[in-house]
Amino acid sequence: MGELRTGGRDVAAALHLSYRELEPAQQRMFRLLGAHPGPVTAPAAAALADLPVPVAERLLEDLVDAHLLDLTDARAYRMHDLLAEHARGLADPEATTGFTRLLDYYRAGGDARWYATERAALPAIVERALEQRHDEAAWQVADRAAAHLRGPEALGIAEAATRAARRTGNPAALHRALGHLADAHWDRGDLSAALACTRSRFRLTAAAPDRASALSRLGSLHAMSGRYRASITCYRRALTLTEDEDDLTGRVLANLSHSLEVLGDLRTALRSARRSREIAAATGNRVHTVLSTAQEALVLARTGDHRTAERLALDAVHDAEDLDFALAWAHTDGAEVLLITGKPALARAHAERACAVLERAHHPLLFTMAANTYGAACLRTDDPAAALAQHRLARATAERTGYVVQAERAAAGMALAEAALSA
Repeated sequence: MGELRTGGRDVAAALHLSYRELEPAQQRMFRLLGAHPGPVTAPAAAALADLPVPVAERLLEDLVDAHLLDLTDARAYRMHDLLAEHARGLADPEATTGFTRLLDYYRAGGDARWYATERAALPAIVERALEQRHDEAAWQVADRAAAHLRGPEALGIAEAATRAARRTGNPAALHRALGHLADAHWDRGDLSAALACTRSRFRLTAAAPDRASALSRLGSLHAMSGRYRASITCYRRALTLTEDEDDLTGRVLANLSHSLEVLGDLRTALRSARRSREIAAATGNRVHTVLSTAQEALVLARTGDHRTAERLALDAVHDAEDLDFALAWAHTDGAEVLLITGKPALARAHAERACAVLERAHHPLLFTMAANTYGAACLRTDDPAAALAQHRLARATAERTGYVVQAERAAAGMALAEAALSA
């Protein structure tokens, strides 16, 4: 409570006076909120206090009216740090059981909308659980949340999941946590950190699907460094460990198709892409359907079947209209298809759209690909200055992230653009 004394004025006394003016139910909610470390939604407060949601929401609004709680938006409430300290200092005998109920609420999770609502609180909840040695609960909350978060929250959750998993001593939990951590580093464009996590993950004894997932990610990292034959070996080993009709199989087949395509084995690449698209359609995974369709279009363009390639590329763009990541990917691959089929102006429009999407949906690895494709399209439309700018941007991002293949592509594109400018 010492932190509450500032400027010679006893803030603690003023807060306690405000607290005493509350009704008993409001006092109880205020005390229990001290156990919640982040912004609290009405359902979370209801779990904390073991109350129906409408009752909890009414009490939260009462605390807002008493200036003991702030409404941060239409669905969450936040307590100032001084007020939270005061609430914890009141030492409610229910604090321990209330926090256990709260962990059960977050452990149960919800749908994508639920995670979007609770995302701001989740990292703090996991950290508080770790502080109080609720290691198993911390791991479970983080594990379920990791698949739904992006950006800084994703990295924080993944790091907390890894710490919790290590403390539980459960190798399977650590295997999954390292997978989440590799994904978070991947999304941020830190390929060296993603590779380190993936290698650590692969060294752990784990079930076949987990080993397959680690092999798939290792294959992708090899491919991004230009080691395509090593990537193919990883993908094929992964396929021996997966089920015939699951999402992981579909993803591995799409990645395998890409490496085969780069090495010129177009027949096998086409077969892998088509099988990937069939599995994605069967499982109903829209993102994987888009990615595998775009990959099939790219292989078909290289085989000379330009009409089918363009049709599939446009299908991929249309199907991804409300999926930012998949939409950017579809536009990028669609631009590559159109460059192959001799329509550089259309290719430029698609590549430009991909870059625009990625400016708001931060993903540096895909942005590097899109910027390089945009640069190639600019050069083909007789705009070498724009081409040089895009390739420079791609090279800077590729060098920062360690994306070797795209850094090399950017350097080659810059040389062509500079030569065109000189001419």
